[in-house]
Amino acid sequence: MVGQSCWKRLVHLCFIPVLMCLFFSPTGARAGTIYFQGFENADPPDLPQGCSVEILWEPSRINWATRRFGWAPYGVLPHSGSVMAYFNSGSVEIGGARLVLDGPLDLRGYSEAVLSIWVYHDNQRETFDLINLQVSTDGGTNWQFVGDEILRYSTEVGWKEEIIDLSAFAGNSAVLIGIRGLSYFGNDIHVDDISVTASGELDETQGEGGAGGCRAGSMDPLFLLFLVPLAVLSGRRRREEHP
Repeated sequence: MVGQSCWKRLVHLCFIPVLMCLFFSPTGARAGTIYFQGFENADPPDLPQGCSVEILWEPSRINWATRRFGWAPYGVLPHSGSVMAYFNSGSVEIGGARLVLDGPLDLRGYSEAVLSIWVYHDNQRETFDLINLQVSTDGGTNWQFVGDEILRYSTEVGWKEEIIDLSAFAGNSAVLIGIRGLSYFGNDIHVDDISVTASGELDETQGEGGAGGCRAGSMDPLFLLFLVPLAVLSGRRRREEHP
């Protein structure tokens, strides 16, 4: 009877610490969406607050803007919500412009980061209109290409999610994201629902004194959550055996 009673108490005493480990772990990996831009706060054709456009060439006509309904090709609707962004490559023979998203993003404390962007593809006017994702870590002075170029034209018509790895910039405190559009006079390029998901350790440092490291005389707090119930149980058992 004493043994059964001890086991029941052990289960009860360890139940709460297990839940704490699952939901309130003080160390270890974290993951989540740290940025999202769905352009819903924009008043078309204006861009959302914080976003801007840098004209690369053909400044009189090339541009990024927002809209609710696409005309080139006709009938494009946002991937979600009621507003999307677009690059007007359908009305400019040759030109380039960069859409700079609101930011910068703080990737300190993360070891991995991934960008997701939804791009509309059509099979009309087979030209080389395209976009490139770019990153700047010096306030927009210099830009680096990330991922492959994304062509507007495709035999598979519709919205497609493109995934870009940003892990090379993990640890940076000021990451700007740009979308460079190049026009070859095909159709407009529509984009929507841009997000960045990051994951990694809570502490930037690894090894000595940091997350995942070992220090002499230290003890993992999670281990204490199990050690305390066992100590309480042991004390109760001794009192029952030696009242």
